[in-house]
Amino acid sequence: MCIEILKNPAGALAKAKKVKDYKHVATVLLEAAAAVGVAFGIAAMSITQSYAVLAAVAGTMFSLAILFMLLFALVVHLSVRALGQSKYVHALTAVVYGMVHVSAGMLAAAALLYVPSIGEYLAVVVLFPFLAASLAVLYRGLTGLLSLEAAAAFAVMFFSMLSVFLAVFALRLLVAVSTLAYYAMML
Repeated sequence: MCIEILKNPAGALAKAKKVKDYKHVATVLLEAAAAVGVAFGIAAMSITQSYAVLAAVAGTMFSLAILFMLLFALVVHLSVRALGQSKYVHALTAVVYGMVHVSAGMLAAAALLYVPSIGEYLAVVVLFPFLAASLAVLYRGLTGLLSLEAAAAFAVMFFSMLSVFLAVFALRLLVAVSTLAYYAMML
């Protein structure tokens, strides 16, 4: 299913608009999350040769990818709901279809990390077009599946991503403050 989304995202989104259940979206979500887990497992192979650590890294990233996609779809759904009608399955479809490109890019980038001396640079160069395609598919999904106008879709994308970045920043800030408080108590 992910290959179809990579080859023809517009056609895949048109098909997804006709399907109203979570079964197809859940399958694509699991495939994309598995690709993210494998990509991080491949990248972790450069650090360790322990199969237990590799399995733990791949499993953790698989679980985090699923959690991220579900939560980001919820943020998109709530943002669109403030503008009008929205169904969670359509927001989830738009997010998951966009993440297919990110997961494919991460797989390619992880494999390129093993090229001596220029692997990291090649990985970044390869990852950029996949990220751009991911944003384009998310935008297309918002306009097609959720029937948003162009400006509204852009606003939803912007504020959804901004909320995720602010949440991560707030979490980092809380960790830093609690660490400082811990070390201040040790004095």
